[in-house]
Amino acid sequence: MTIYTRQGDKGYTRIIGGVKLPKDHPLLEALGSLDELNAFLGYIKSVSQDDSMVNLLTEIQEDLLRLSSEIVCSYSPTVMKKCRDIGEDDVKRIEETIDKYEAKLKPLNKFLILGGSLTASLLHVARAICRRVERRIVTLYREEDIEGHDFVIPYLNRLSDLFFVLARYINLKEGVEEEYWEP
Repeated sequence: MTIYTRQGDKGYTRIIGGVKLPKDHPLLEALGSLDELNAFLGYIKSVSQDDSMVNLLTEIQEDLLRLSSEIVCSYSPTVMKKCRDIGEDDVKRIEETIDKYEAKLKPLNKFLILGGSLTASLLHVARAICRRVERRIVTLYREEDIEGHDFVIPYLNRLSDLFFVLARYINLKEGVEEEYWEP
């Protein structure tokens, strides 16, 4: 079996359940952004020297795959009941992780100039990608009038906060001083 099927050559693709959509459909924009974030986290793992960070990012990648499934399942009624949704416990787990790392940081009362070590800089990019994922899903839900799935947006909102805090933590751990913007 080959990787190519030629089925998407005319600008359409099929999702689980057999639904055919144009490749620029808001669902596929959301899924593509989620895929980009997931791949980028894999890249961060490949350069990270911190085993606990790698484990955390792997856990998040698994969440993102589940979140992708939830979004597809919400759009494809034939498979809707087979998906395990992102829930309140997932949001709380991310909040607890933020609290754990943030407790090690100085309070931030100025705008941060993003950057620092390689891993920290990549985490800042992951945060920006995560924010785009969130915007794409908000658009999908609004344009397609999808209801329910109450914890997808809060999860992504917290996740981008986590990436910001992790970037700051990595800079602290690696002895990289934060730079602040002075208006």
